[in-house]
Formats: sequence, C-alpha cells, structure tokens
Amino acid sequence: AALLTTSDGIVTYDADNDAPTIWTDDRGTLTFSNKEIAGQDYTSVQGFANPQVSGYLAVWVPVGADDNQDARTAASTDANTDGKVLHSNAALDSNLIYEGFSNFQPKATTNDELTNVVIAKNANLFEKWGITSFEMAPQYRSSGDHTFLDSTIDNGYAFTDRYDLGFETPTKYGTDKDLRTAIKALHQSNMQVMADVVDNQVYNLSGQEVVSASRAGVYGNDVSTGFGTQLYAVNSVGGGKYQAQYGGEYLNELKQQYPDLFEAKTYDYWVKNYSNDGSDPYYT
Repeated sequence: AALLTTSDGIVTYDADNDAPTIWTDDRGTLTFSNKEIAGQDYTSVQGFANPQVSGYLAVWVPVGADDNQDARTAASTDANTDGKVLHSNAALDSNLIYEGFSNFQPKATTNDELTNVVIAKNANLFEKWGITSFEMAPQYRSSGDHTFLDSTIDNGYAFTDRYDLGFETPTKYGTDKDLRTAIKALHQSNMQVMADVVDNQVYNLSGQEVVSASRAGVYGNDVSTGFGTQLYAVNSVGGGKYQAQYGGEYLNELKQQYPDLFEAKTYDYWVKNYSNDGSDPYYT
C-alpha cells in the first residue's frame, strides 16, 4: 500500500518497509472486499469519516516499484466489432484520472487557496502520485442566486454565461489566467488535461428551449427508457457578455481541425431513413 484510509485519517507509505502487502493471485488479480484478509483489518475496504476523508481511499503499487515507473499500456489501433461505444482495454485501464473538484469544501479566502492556483503548485506532486489524466472541474462562473444547490455552492453547473471562465474577477476555481497556468503546469508534468462538461447539468441560462433526452448504458449505447419520448423545457439558451463575444467565434477553425465533429447525422436524417419500429436506437 502507498496510501490507505484508517479511522485516524490517511496514512502514506514511502517505501515497502512496514507497508501493508497483498499478493496477487497466479492470474495477476488483486481482490479487495469488506472482510479482513489474513487477519489484517487494514486491508479490508470500509468507510471512514474524519477530517481527511469521507469514505475510503487507497493506492496500491507493486512491491519494489520505482518512483518513476510508468505502468501505462500503449494504445491499440485494433478495431472493435462488438457494437459497444465504450470499451475497457489495457491502454485505458492503465491511466489514472484525478478530478480537482469539490462541492462542499470551504470557499477560498485568499488567492493562494483558489483551486486552480493550488493545482498549479502541486502539478509535480500529482505526477509523483501516478496521475496520468487530470480532469478540471466546470470552470464557468456560477450564477450565485442561491435558488438551488448548484447556485449556492458555486460548482460551475448553475451559470448564466457559459464563456465566463473567471474574467475580471475569480470564480470559485480562480481567474482565466489561473486556469491557463494550471493547464500549462499539468502539461509540463506530463499529464493529459480534460474538461468536465456535463450537458444535462447545463442550466440557469436566461433562455429556454425544448429538448428530449436519452439514457446511455455503461458502454455508451442507448438503452430503452421513457426519456426519449418526453420533452422538457430547460434553461440552456442565452448567456452574458462573454458568451455573446465568444459564442461560435471559433467554429470555422474547429471544423477545419476536427471535421468529424460536424458530420453527425441529424434528426431529419433518421426520420427520413428509418421507420419507428424499435429497430434503430437513434430514432427517438
């Protein structure tokens, strides 16, 4: 174990000496459960509540592992034919994703406490932890009207301008400059940086539109539910001055660099080419 959760808080181990050890079986599988293993309760998965963690957190590494080892698997170009949109594979599973996101931690009182400032300062530490992909929290400025939870804890979902990334004054996470600095620091520490974009949690904009929704399973494929046959009025249109300034400004450039994003089949295409007999998952 490199890191474990205990009733007294998080314990870390910098070397193999005295660190709890669990051996894999002959297939290389390391199994955890809520039961004691070899009479040692520190190896069982259980929840704790203390100032450092609410729940359970653990990091395990191979015995004798070097500090700078890279256990990632190279991506494969082999085609998949099982019909699943998403796949579990060695290249994906060997990456470790970490999201710098919190709903309920106290808000920063000084500039040094802003999330993106802290991320930039600790980029080297994240790399030492073995983080390969860093996911940034929604960077939008929250509306702050306190009409519901997300507009109270300022987590970036309840916003009125989807382009205000901390211009002029900081968001909960920092300024736009802090965001750029954090991304550069993570890149310099050999991490991929991803954005948290949850389209079904975009709300509190000034205008409404009618939408339908579909639900996908764990592999990304559509599953049959009543969502696809219902219509909703949602506050997902409009925005403030930065959305007016930047909205659509880079579409031509994006289309040149990523043309596949603009080649999706439209609703009209499926209406014209498929009957609604349940045989096509895209017809909703």
